[in-house]
Amino acid sequence: MKIILVAALILAAAFSAHANVTLNGLFADRMVLQRDHAIPVFGTAEPGEKVSVTFGKQSQSTTAEKDGKWSVKLKPMKASKEGASMTIEGKNKITLTDILIGDVWVCSGQSNMERMLAEINKPDDIKAANFPLLRQYDVPKTQSASPCDNVKGGWKICTPQSAGSFSAVAFYFGRKLQKETGIPIGLIRTTWSGTPIEPWISPEGLAGIPEPMRKSINISFSPSAWHSLYNSMIHPLINFPIKGVIWYQGESNALFASDDSEDGRYLLKKKALITCWRKAWNIGDFPFYFVQLANFEK
Repeated sequence: MKIILVAALILAAAFSAHANVTLNGLFADRMVLQRDHAIPVFGTAEPGEKVSVTFGKQSQSTTAEKDGKWSVKLKPMKASKEGASMTIEGKNKITLTDILIGDVWVCSGQSNMERMLAEINKPDDIKAANFPLLRQYDVPKTQSASPCDNVKGGWKICTPQSAGSFSAVAFYFGRKLQKETGIPIGLIRTTWSGTPIEPWISPEGLAGIPEPMRKSINISFSPSAWHSLYNSMIHPLINFPIKGVIWYQGESNALFASDDSEDGRYLLKKKALITCWRKAWNIGDFPFYFVQLANFEK
């Protein structure tokens, strides 16, 4: 009898967990949403479950598909410094707080983008980093052989206590933008130190690269398989509207180049990266700024 009761409780718990409405991990307290763009809000629920989303004066509802996925689209909004709440409701209720509307930038690449503000000996900048309208989301380091739909991270507000963990490059970029525009700035840091460019290119991006260049670089201390980081650290972001991208990477491709022609190969790969990311987001040719590195190991 005890065995039957335990089994019933396990089944009930599993059903309850499946029935709960969940959100993609980008949607969390303190997030920044992209202004002037329709905003998809999406997640999972029990198949056939009705899900409603309320944000400000907007309210949208939908029904979860057979695979449990659901999505609604909020109308474009103007920039707002006032923290607002969003409610997502099905069989359960989720309330997100302190949501701002502004510009969202993806900050990607290898160690130069990953390096934290605390690591560059700028204590005065950290002490003065009281910028409640500047926020960062950290994408966890993961690899995948196939595209992922979700990401598990969190948004943090820039304060003297948190600023040290911000990407230094992203922090100075975001601080300048926030001061000049006066609107909220969201930074999505998705980086992996030591990686070449190949893992960040989507499968569709291969179309822009000649066949002889489609060979993976053998770097034992970091991901080197084509698409492995795009699948896990970029693809989950593509339904979240952004203003643009900043990119800081290149040393690994130069360091492990087999000959002097790597410069030309990297140029083609970088073009492929920019093209495939713009295509994936499908919101137009958004700005894509990158650092032009000086000669490295030459």
